Parts: sequence; C-alpha cells; structure tokens
Amino acid sequence: MGIMLGNQRRLAAGVVATALIACSTTMAAEPDSSLWRNVDAWQVRTDSTLDNGCFMATTYDEGTFLRIGIDARQPRNAYLMIGNPAWKSLEEGKDYKLIIQLDDETPWDAPAQVVTFSRGSRFLYVIFDEKGFIEELMRKQAMIVKYNETQVATLSMKSTVAAIKEVANCQQYADSRRDPFKATAPSKVDPLASPTVLKSDPFAH
Repeated sequence: MGIMLGNQRRLAAGVVATALIACSTTMAAEPDSSLWRNVDAWQVRTDSTLDNGCFMATTYDEGTFLRIGIDARQPRNAYLMIGNPAWKSLEEGKDYKLIIQLDDETPWDAPAQVVTFSRGSRFLYVIFDEKGFIEELMRKQAMIVKYNETQVATLSMKSTVAAIKEVANCQQYADSRRDPFKATAPSKVDPLASPTVLKSDPFAH
C-alpha cells in the first residue's frame, strides 16, 4: 500500500524532555544502561536516566540503529529512536515528519524530534501511545521509514515478538524493584560499535 497523504494514522506528537536531550540519554552499552537479556539480534536493557525504563535495541548492517522502549518517568511514554552515523545533518530543535510503514499496512505519520546521546550522535525520537502500533509491529516483517517521500531505512522486524515480551518482563521487574533497580551486569557487546556508514545523508538539504 502506497503512502496516501491525509490517509495515514498518526503517532503521538510530544515534547522531548530537556534532560533527555542535554545529557541523560545513553547509548546501549554505556554505564547508565544495563543488560537485561539478549533476544536474537536485539538487546533488552534498562536505562537509569529514564527511571529504569526498559528498551530493546539493535543495529543493522547498514549502520542504522533502532531503539524501542519505555520512558518510565511520569507521565510514562513509549518511544522509538532511529539513527545512522551518516545522518550528520540532523539538527537539534528541528521537527522531522517521518512516515513509518509496517509491511503493506496503512502508514503512520510519525512526528520526530532530535535527541543527542552523550557521545554526540544524534537520533530521531518518536513518542507513541497507540497500542495498535506496537501490536502491528509485533506481527509484521519489515519497517519502512520515509522522509520527504524518500525511503531512508528498511528494517527487519525479526524476533520483535520475543523482544517486546522481554521489554514487558523487564519493566515489570524494574517497577517491582523501584528503590533501587539492579539489573544484571552491563553487556560487553556494544550494538553501536564500528557501524557501517551509509554513503549519503537523506536529511541533508
């Protein structure tokens, strides 16, 4: 199903917390992120800067990084982050109107903002609260991400059912040990280490 303007579903638009942008967001294997479990190519981890919110993250062969998780602060939000070292033109404070399509389903409008990790890498951050999106994500084989009618990423959704279930298990455990939550030791594997950089930046003007 092609993209039809005015006929997409819309993921929630929201303001990214200042702390998340300034200094608190962490990459998957940094000290503030602890491994819960590996599920195929996904790492399920906790992020202490998001009140021990759990997330799943993976890096694809072309260097694109995908993270889906829970910001456990109040009010709670589910979020998706996507980035690639080649997307150097991403600007903090700028809005990016992404389109996300799962297999041949009706596309989702996905308003995104830019967050900066402590290493300086920038990623697109999308808030969502629609149960339909996560249910659809679990059932489908591929995620297609578009910007300005340009396809910027096609990502396999292999093992998302098991990974999302582990995120839920992780969050339930984190909530039960709120003061404090101690996960297993951080993984030695960094899913963002030495990625293959794309040849072009689809977000450059």
